Amino acid sequence: MLQRSISTLGLALALAGAASAATYVILPDGTGDYATIQAAIDAAAPGDVIELADGIFSGPGNRDLDFGGKALTVRSQSLDPNTCMIDGGGVARGFHFHSGEGADALVEGILITNGYAATGGGGIYCEVYTSPTIRNCALIGNRASGGGAMWLYNHCDPQVIDCTFSGNTITGQNGGGLLIGLSSAPSFENCLIFSNASTAFGGGALCYTGSSPEFTGCSFIDNTASVTGGGVYCGWDSDPTFTSCIFQGNTASLGGGAVRCYEDSDVVLVSCTLVGNGGAYGGGVYCTDGSHPVLENTIIAFSTEGEGLCCGGGAAATLTCCDIYGNPGGDWVGCIAMLLGVDGNIGDDPMLCNPDDRNLNLQEDSPCAPDNNPGCGLVGALPVGCEPMDVPHPWDIRDGALIVYASPNPFSQRTHLTYHVPSESHAGVTLSVYDPSGRLVRTLVQQHMPAGTHTVAWDGTDRWGNAVQAGIYFYQLSLGKRTTTRRVVYVR
Repeated sequence: MLQRSISTLGLALALAGAASAATYVILPDGTGDYATIQAAIDAAAPGDVIELADGIFSGPGNRDLDFGGKALTVRSQSLDPNTCMIDGGGVARGFHFHSGEGADALVEGILITNGYAATGGGGIYCEVYTSPTIRNCALIGNRASGGGAMWLYNHCDPQVIDCTFSGNTITGQNGGGLLIGLSSAPSFENCLIFSNASTAFGGGALCYTGSSPEFTGCSFIDNTASVTGGGVYCGWDSDPTFTSCIFQGNTASLGGGAVRCYEDSDVVLVSCTLVGNGGAYGGGVYCTDGSHPVLENTIIAFSTEGEGLCCGGGAAATLTCCDIYGNPGGDWVGCIAMLLGVDGNIGDDPMLCNPDDRNLNLQEDSPCAPDNNPGCGLVGALPVGCEPMDVPHPWDIRDGALIVYASPNPFSQRTHLTYHVPSESHAGVTLSVYDPSGRLVRTLVQQHMPAGTHTVAWDGTDRWGNAVQAGIYFYQLSLGKRTTTRRVVYVR
């Protein structure tokens, strides 16, 4: 009886604590529940939620935000990073986690841009045994001495989910997008690391000194490093794992267009696709100085420069069920020459659907398709199927839903924008594309449309037919007084 009373009391206290959690709404003009985001954070109790209305938050109190160790949620009301922005003004980062925050410290649905930090982490800096959750955010156009978008340092283990890192740069040398080091073990899931740049190592990301990040379902696209490691640079006993990831269009002048392994770094690539990357040594993977990458069920194909995989300086590689093909510097050469035909390894055309248009799915007759390769199953990150539309199912198309979706995304030749008009609607439909500054690029649809699902293509040109610059764009669907906005990435 006493034990039951104690349990009942504990449940009552827990329910009371949950019920007491407060939600504060912050407006960009300072007229919300608190004048600034930081003021709300300082006043909030653990478990509270701070919601940001749509708009641009800037100036002191709305940047370089510090949770102070609290288990809080800071999120946009819309949960759409296209409509809620934290602007660092070129003088401050977005968030700084350094007080032991755990996974229940959440940032969600926010665009962090124009951040700057002289030390590192232009968008987010996370250090010293912290592990916040960053979900459905975009870190675009930030810069720092290292880790233009994010620096994770000294046992910093955040969960980063459904985020975009694009157009971030550095004033120093390393980690154009991400800098991950000193025993940090973060996880990245379904993230896009696109068009970030480093003046030396690690255009998309750099991992160092015992770090062991895990990337699952992530895409590294069009990142550049002036020296080595266009997509990712891994050095000094760092051991990252990449599962079902895509590397495409990454470049580095020296080598390791997609991945560079250095000094005892044992990178693991499982079910990945590396296509169209380039570097003087190892357009796909370049490993030296005792590093030992392990590749399983992975494709390395059609590099623009260099071998598919290159070893040097006492490095070695283990490959199982891999396909290396069409690389100008050679495929099964050097340290992996004896592995062709062993442990399921092949050197055949993977028969990708349309790599020039970023469609890296497999054709039905591909030797990497599971039905054609029963000993290994699927090889690569993507399944069989070359349909032009890759629409998620099931769609929520109940009456009243306003939905628009771009596929492929990113795209290089054209993307298809599919949208749904509710059955009760009699208003005109407008579907337009805007650049990041809000300028109209092109209007694709402006007319009354019948109820149902419709598709229109955009080929990356403006209203005058001129090709736009590669980068982030926003497409907005308007129906009467309702709008929905999403982002699309155009690459060349």
